[in-house]
Formats: sequence, structure tokens, C-alpha cells
Amino acid sequence: MELLSLFRRGLIPGPSETEEAFLFRASSRPPLPDWNDVPPLPSAWGFSIDWVPLSYSSKKLLPWEGAIFWDTPLIQLHPVLQTKTLFGNSLSEILHHESIHAAREAFHEPAFEEILAYSVSRSRWKRFFGPLFQRIWEFPLFAAAFFFFSFLPLISFPILSFFIFRLVYKQLLFYRLKKKLPLPVLLCLTDREIRTFARSNVSFAADSTPRGQLIAALLNKI
Repeated sequence: MELLSLFRRGLIPGPSETEEAFLFRASSRPPLPDWNDVPPLPSAWGFSIDWVPLSYSSKKLLPWEGAIFWDTPLIQLHPVLQTKTLFGNSLSEILHHESIHAAREAFHEPAFEEILAYSVSRSRWKRFFGPLFQRIWEFPLFAAAFFFFSFLPLISFPILSFFIFRLVYKQLLFYRLKKKLPLPVLLCLTDREIRTFARSNVSFAADSTPRGQLIAALLNKI
């Protein structure tokens, strides 16, 4: 398998994905012209997506969403992005963000997914506060707690505190791990591995799965 070649296109085997399943998925992801004019991700990430179809539509997008990655696969973009920025985000920045979700399409690891995706932003503010929520229902809950804080402080304060402290804790773990491992390897890790390696020494057990082989190949490049 040309794991590194596939990785450079943003095709990463999932934690439980077999070689057969990964190669079948990779073969169904040919390069598309949709990405010809999209600026590549910074070289530190080691990949650039070229296989996800792009579509402009506001259907099924929540009011605060500028885009979403569907596992069909498809990146659905808000129509406003065809002509201008949305919520201060340019089309290329949003595509870079969604590229991380696309690259990890075989992962189902929500805890650090948004931290990874927001790490592509040039804004420190967005990189830190962007991953405040990790599930769709969390934003309405946070907004409601914030709005009713003056009326129901005993209920609102614990909710707001939970989101802030969770974010700070996860960002601290992620910051520690970034000092130990390069971004391409971080893209291949599960939530449990990120937590474990951030707290202790990094040690990868022998692993013959496609993901294990890819991690070994990426580490050998360091």
C-alpha cells in the first residue's frame, strides 16, 4: 500500500478499518476539479484534500453553520460563500476546516475533532475558542444559559463553566501533545490516544493495521 501517497491526498485509515476496506474507500475517492483553485493547507499538515465534491446550499444547515461535511462524501457550503465571507470566515478557511473532518471520515472521535479542525485557522482566537462545542445541541444550550444568566444564575453558571473548563482542559492536553508529535500523526490518533500520550510518554505498540503502518511511516519521516 502507498499509505503516504494516500495520506497526502487526505485519505487516512480509521482505527478499525481493514486494509481491504480502506483500499476500497480510497479507490472510490478520485481527484476532482472542485479543488483546483483552493489554496492548499499549510505544509505542516502534510496533505491536501482533492476528492470531496463541493456543493452550495443552505438546506439542512443550522443558522450558525457555514458548512458541513457529509460522509457520502460531500462538503456542503452556505451559498453566501460564493461571493463573500460568512461569520468572518473566508471560503478557503472553511474548506481547510472541513478538510480535517474529511480526512478523518473513518474516525468517530468527537472529543478532539473540532480542536484539530480549528487548528488550521490563522486566528489564535478562533484556534482556541472555536472548538467550544463538539456536538450540534451544545451551542443552543450554551446560548440559552448565557441569555438567561441574569435570571437563572444558579442554573446558567454551572453550564457555562462546564463548557469553558472542558475547552481549557482539552486545549491544554492538545498543546502538550503538539510538542511531542507532528500534526500529521495527530490526525491519525483516537481521542483516547490523544489523552494518554498528552499525559505520559508517547509509545506506539506494534500495529499491523493500515492506520498503525501509516503512523509508523509518518514517524519515520521525522
